[in-house]
Amino acid sequence: MKEITIYVADDGTQFNDLVDCEWYELLAKFPALKEITFYDCYGCLMEIHNYDKWYEFDQVLQHHDYITIPTENALAALLATDDFFGLPCALKEYVNSTGTWKWRIGVNEDGFRDHEEYIKAKEA
Repeated sequence: MKEITIYVADDGTQFNDLVDCEWYELLAKFPALKEITFYDCYGCLMEIHNYDKWYEFDQVLQHHDYITIPTENALAALLATDDFFGLPCALKEYVNSTGTWKWRIGVNEDGFRDHEEYIKAKEA
C-alpha cells in the first residue's frame, strides 16, 4: 500500500504538497501581495502568470531590479513573506515604505562591491 499525505488549508482546500498549501494560505491572508509589481533592469514588467505556483513569485522576487509597492497593505504583505521565502537581506533592511525601489550593488571607497542595497527611485 502506498501512503499519501494530503495537506488541508484553513478553508478546506486540499494539496499534495506542503509548500503549495502554505503559499495558498499566505495569499489568502495577504491578497495585497498581488498588487506588488517587479521590473527588470530595462524597466520591463516581470509578469507573474500563475499565482497558484509559489515558485513563480519567488523567481521574480529573487531576480528583479525594481520593485513597486503601491500600498501599505502590500508592504506588510511583502514583509510577511519573509518566513516563507527568506527575503533578500537588502530588501528587508532598506525597503520600508511604499513606492518604487531599485536594487543595486554598493561599492566601497576602493571600488569593490561590498553590499547590496535598495534606493528609492525618483518619482516620475
